[in-house]
Amino acid sequence: MTRPGLLSILPAAWRDARRVRLWLPLFGLSLMLAVVQTWPLIDNRALHNPYLNDLATGGSDAWLLAALSNPQGASMLTALYLLSTVVLTAVFAGAYNFISGAMLAAWAGQSSFWRGGARYFLSFVVLGLLLIIAGTIGLAIGAALMATGSGLVGGIAAVVLLQLVNVIGEYARALAVSRQRRNPFAMAARSAGFVARHFPAVALLAVLGLLAQAALLIMLAQVGATVTIWSPLAGVIVQQMFVFGILWVKVLRLAVAAQLVRAEGAATGPA
Repeated sequence: MTRPGLLSILPAAWRDARRVRLWLPLFGLSLMLAVVQTWPLIDNRALHNPYLNDLATGGSDAWLLAALSNPQGASMLTALYLLSTVVLTAVFAGAYNFISGAMLAAWAGQSSFWRGGARYFLSFVVLGLLLIIAGTIGLAIGAALMATGSGLVGGIAAVVLLQLVNVIGEYARALAVSRQRRNPFAMAARSAGFVARHFPAVALLAVLGLLAQAALLIMLAQVGATVTIWSPLAGVIVQQMFVFGILWVKVLRLAVAAQLVRAEGAATGPA
């Protein structure tokens, strides 16, 4: 079987990912979510809750502590704050399911942006739920290994399995649109087979994308923390600049998956 060449795939994927207008609404939702999440960093007196700074910066116990720490008048505001974060996160996930299908359809020239998003939305929602279940199983395997005393092995296993689930999800979306199939179970199975067939190329591209995202996160941790000390609002702005970059890398990874799937289809004919 002819192997797709990376030198032809990467430039094509780069061109697709540069069409920022296709995924700019997703960044807008990300910005809305960030504003809600970082509100306490700007002024935690708004909700009069001592745990909101931890909540805004991702403290592991902050959700429970914030909900339980203030039974007085501000507790309703705290509950609304928590609810708004959950709702916006769900909206963002739904938007990604819609826009990923819309982008893939637009890149393939199949239909209009909105029609493509609507066509694959429900399938991608179910696929997302399958990925969450698979990711949870991966975390459980890692935790089980850690419980046996193999902490490093368990941590590595959890990271590898989560990344594998993520990659299978990306290629399942690309295959669904390229093959014009909407059964999420079939696409997940086809994606696993595709990843196995092209594992060296898929793994290399996934690692490159992961390294790019990790580099941006490390830079964000360093620069964002420094800027936030000067001005919380400036910290939010800098954070969103990095989020834009991280989101763009995610879109680029999806574009690479679409191009690799398309290259195999051109070499072997429709599946």
